[in-house]
Amino acid sequence: MRFASRQDVSAVIRNGRRYHTPLGRAAVIPVHPGQSGRVLFSVPAAVSKKSSERNRIRRHLEAWAREHTLPLRRHYHLVVFVRPDTARLARPVLRERADAMQRILLRFQP
Repeated sequence: MRFASRQDVSAVIRNGRRYHTPLGRAAVIPVHPGQSGRVLFSVPAAVSKKSSERNRIRRHLEAWAREHTLPLRRHYHLVVFVRPDTARLARPVLRERADAMQRILLRFQP
């Protein structure tokens, strides 16, 4: 589920289509045939100055992604820049926003 290199992440950000979602900005690019999609959550210092809080948010989102993004990963590589107001959210609300993000992105599925 991880990107192989920084260049792969840069390609998604540079060439991907951008969406505004309840979780934050998302860059999406279709995968090549035969590949499975990747998901990356970027949680900047603007979300929280404490790295432990940023890592907690990232871990919660990665756990959600392992369970729920299979339909999305069949078609896309995804990079999500998490919004700063995410630090104050409880885990169920964070999952609701992630689900809403997935619903938005699946509407544009090929």
